Amino acid sequence: MNGWDNGCTAGLPMMLPIYPLGEIRFWLEIQREHTVFLRNALPGLEPIYRQELESFERTFADQGRRPVTSVVELRRLADDVNVSSGNFLRLLETIRDRSGAAQAASTQALLGHMMAETRYFLRILGVIRSKLSYSSF
Repeated sequence: MNGWDNGCTAGLPMMLPIYPLGEIRFWLEIQREHTVFLRNALPGLEPIYRQELESFERTFADQGRRPVTSVVELRRLADDVNVSSGNFLRLLETIRDRSGAAQAASTQALLGHMMAETRYFLRILGVIRSKLSYSSF
C-alpha cells in the first residue's frame, strides 16, 4: 500500500505527497493550460469570460513561479492557491452554465473534465494544507 492508495474514500490521498511544492506547481501548470485551452477552443467566448481566463492564466503562472524557501511560505502558497483554484472552479461552472459559446456537447465534456481535475486538485491541496498545518518539518 502506498501513500496514494491507502484505502481512504474515493481513493483520495491521506498522506502528504513527498514533494508538496512540486505537486502544487504541477497542478498550477495544468490549470494554467486549461485557461489557454478554453480560450482557443471557444473563439466565440464572451469577452468577460475571456478576460477572467486571461487573469487566471497570469495568477496560476505567478503562483507557480513564487519562490518558496520555508514551510511558512509553502503554507501561504497553499492557502493562496486554494482560493484561486476555488475561484477558477466557480468560473468554469459559470461558463458551463451561462456562456452561449459553451453549449456544444463537446465543450460541456471539456468543461466537465476541467472541473473534475480542479476538484481533484482541491482535494489534494486540502490534504497538503491539513498536513502542513500540523507539521514543522
